[in-house]
Amino acid sequence: MASVVEGEWTNQHGSRLLLKQDHDGRLAGSFMPGVGFGRNEAFEVGGFAREDLVAFTVDFKGHRCVTAWCGHVLDDAGGPAIDALWQMAVHVPGPGTEAWKGLWSGADLFTRGRPSTRRPHGRPSHPVR
Repeated sequence: MASVVEGEWTNQHGSRLLLKQDHDGRLAGSFMPGVGFGRNEAFEVGGFAREDLVAFTVDFKGHRCVTAWCGHVLDDAGGPAIDALWQMAVHVPGPGTEAWKGLWSGADLFTRGRPSTRRPHGRPSHPVR
């Protein structure tokens, strides 16, 4: 039986997420940003899914940053969705006391097919347009 998180997802920025899940709940796949650096470049995804919980990470190799998403798999009247918060750590040159400038966060709503017009909790954000 296929997992509910398996398949292709698209967020409100047009980013595409392709996920496969093994029998232990491990996720693997690819992420193609719809905005910012690495646009339409495929990056490796790894993570886990348990019941309605999901967490995955992406190493944006060559762009000096990593991002982690953590959230819930929803199945409501709007159809299946992954509603997740993300945190991105970006390389910041210089003294370690400035590292906080390289921590960004936001929310994404991934849906099946085309980008969603539904919004994640609060106002969606993306640091790089």
